[in-house]
Amino acid sequence: DFWLYDDRVTLDFVSDEFKAEWPHVALVAEQYAYFPANARVNSYKHATEILERIGAEIGKATKLNDEETTCTPADTSGDEHRTTGLSAGEYACYDPVEYDFCTIGSFVDDTGSTITWSGSQ
Repeated sequence: DFWLYDDRVTLDFVSDEFKAEWPHVALVAEQYAYFPANARVNSYKHATEILERIGAEIGKATKLNDEETTCTPADTSGDEHRTTGLSAGEYACYDPVEYDFCTIGSFVDDTGSTITWSGSQ
């Protein structure tokens, strides 16, 4: 019973007109928070700011819908679970996927130095 909205929809989402046309219980109760999805800032500080902003709002939220929900096993490796694979009110069960982030690679840092790594560090 909580919504996250980003800069692409802010003006519509927080307007009284939108709330009147689409009176979702969380929207009417003003249980929502801005999520800077397009910030393109990849830092721990920015992640902390996002979590603090959203966490403060989620901390005030209450359950508004009495319907009980459980997760639905789903193949989350593609788009089907987000488009046609789940019915209204269903959500995919947590199913972690592992990625190898420690493969051989390199990048050029701000000073122009090439940083290279190989294998797990």
